[in-house]
Amino acid sequence: MRSVPGGGGCGTRRCGAVSAGGCGDRERGQRGEPLRVQFVCPWARGRRSPMMTAILERLSTLSLSGPQLSRLPRLLEDGFPKMPCTVPEGEVPQLFREPYIHAGYRPTGQDWRYYFLSLFQKHNEVVNVWTHLLAALAVLLRFKAFVEGEQLALDAWSLPLLIFVLSSVTYLTCSLLAHLLQSKSELYHYTFYFVDYVGVSTYQYGSALAHFYYSSDQAWYDKFWLFFLPAAAFCGWLSCAGCCYAKYRYRRPYPIMRKMCQVIPAGLAFILDISPVAHRVVVCHLGGCEEDAAWYHTYQILFFLISAYFFSCPVPEKYFPGSCDIVGHAHQIFHAFLAICTLSQLEAICLDYKNRQEIFLKRHRPFSIYLSCVSFFGLVACSAITAYILRCRIKAILAKKDS
Repeated sequence: MRSVPGGGGCGTRRCGAVSAGGCGDRERGQRGEPLRVQFVCPWARGRRSPMMTAILERLSTLSLSGPQLSRLPRLLEDGFPKMPCTVPEGEVPQLFREPYIHAGYRPTGQDWRYYFLSLFQKHNEVVNVWTHLLAALAVLLRFKAFVEGEQLALDAWSLPLLIFVLSSVTYLTCSLLAHLLQSKSELYHYTFYFVDYVGVSTYQYGSALAHFYYSSDQAWYDKFWLFFLPAAAFCGWLSCAGCCYAKYRYRRPYPIMRKMCQVIPAGLAFILDISPVAHRVVVCHLGGCEEDAAWYHTYQILFFLISAYFFSCPVPEKYFPGSCDIVGHAHQIFHAFLAICTLSQLEAICLDYKNRQEIFLKRHRPFSIYLSCVSFFGLVACSAITAYILRCRIKAILAKKDS
């Protein structure tokens, strides 16, 4: 700190940007005259290299005028890229319109930077993106804390847990990318939603693995162990194929058959995948449940059923058309409850992993665990191939339409 002489008794000033001309600088700045600013810092004194001396000499004075300061907000605003405004439903193709959502659509045909930056823009998909983005981050942070607390090792016992976390982050990431980028064009709309459906099938089978290895009771396991995982893999693929086919086959306004192609395979997959957990929850509650994990599994089932309702029914926007365009429509509520469902599921599976190791080691051998985990990647490959085939067909249809 050093004293800088100034007029009118300004006194001593601390290290930083100080006026070299005393208190009169304020009046000069108000009159629009140049304002001379001197930078004085302790580290600038003493020995310094010629280059440092030159830099400090250049920075020793700055001339700022009142008009220049008034233009600063405009300069900062111009430094950010301009974002096109959202448009009403009449200005986007029929494919992008949602029932009862009248505004908040992003224009098609923009560059990729616009769609990525629309993460920070107000539009009718932004809540869908943020719910699953925050959920993916929450899953990673919770799992990181669990790994550090339990000193998790990469072995046969932990492999189903790792695959479950991978599948959860995968489906959340695929979902947020689909909602963030689908407005680019009709082809990319189909492409990213097909990727979303691959992510859903991945999550379904990842959940089935975790429920089978960590959460099932012995009575359920004795009856279903032989065919549960093969059936879960098939239902996961069928769910992806049904959703992709419904997207490929039907055009807006969508008939009820499209929803059936989506909901029935996904519903079958859910009923099968949740069966070990549902059996355990029922038995636990009938006996006066005291397991924390069983309560988290209960929350998981409850939140999923609520999310399924909002996925199937356009409520509340059906009763308030145009009022839920940006916030509050059914798909956003579906996303929020599905994210909470996933976090409850993760908590339950982590508790089962920690508290049921003896049961796991008694039932399973490493080879069978490795085999079932390899089948997970087989399911991902089959689902991706199915989505790619239908994407190629859509591409041909769109090319024919454009020609």
